[in-house]
Amino acid sequence: MYQLQLTSQFKKDFKKIKNNKKRLKKVLDLIDLLIEGGVGNVPIEMRPHKLIGNWNGRLECHLESDYLIIWFEEKNPNIIRLEHVGSHSELFEWFC
Repeated sequence: MYQLQLTSQFKKDFKKIKNNKKRLKKVLDLIDLLIEGGVGNVPIEMRPHKLIGNWNGRLECHLESDYLIIWFEEKNPNIIRLEHVGSHSELFEWFC
């Protein structure tokens, strides 16, 4: 079981999808999976993987083909820090 932390950027991103019930459900379902078992609990179809470069040390998976979530996972103590959710273009624009 993991403790959940939300960055201020994730909170901003999350506000943008509150009215999109389909995306909101996907995000909330993934959060449940992460809390229960971390990255090992994410289905392979969501293509969970480690990131490199500016995102080094973080993990990502695809909720849709061009909609993803980025998080940091710490094992001791068990913490999931949700950092960003959005499309590829939103993520690259945000980090530049």
